[in-house]
Formats: sequence, structure tokens, C-alpha cells
Amino acid sequence: MTSNRSKDRKGLRWQGSVAINNGSQIIQGLTIGENTIVGAGAVVVRDLPANCTAVGVPAQVIKVGN
Repeated sequence: MTSNRSKDRKGLRWQGSVAINNGSQIIQGLTIGENTIVGAGAVVVRDLPANCTAVGVPAQVIKVGN
């Protein structure tokens, strides 16, 4: 899923442009920051900041910034 606007869907909020790749799971009620990439198969269990890349189970931020 890629989005270019702020949305709130079933308790999940994403801001700006985000990329959520195949097989990712995100717990309800979390916020995904602008320009964030969630890697394939990642399980997101906490809010993710803007401008980062997160991968793994549970998802860990591996890159911040451009």
C-alpha cells in the first residue's frame, strides 16, 4: 500500500507518503510516520517515526533519514 495523504483506517494512522510491503502486519492503533517504509513480512508493534525504514519481527528501525 502506498498513500500520499493522512489517513485513519480501523485505528491505524499513516501520515504522508508511506510504503507498506507484502505480508506486513501492523497492530491496530499505531501511527506510521511520513515517508516511512515497512519491509516485506515485518510485524509492526509500535509507532514508527517519519523518514525511516523498518524491517523484521518485531519491526526494528534500521535506517532514519533519506
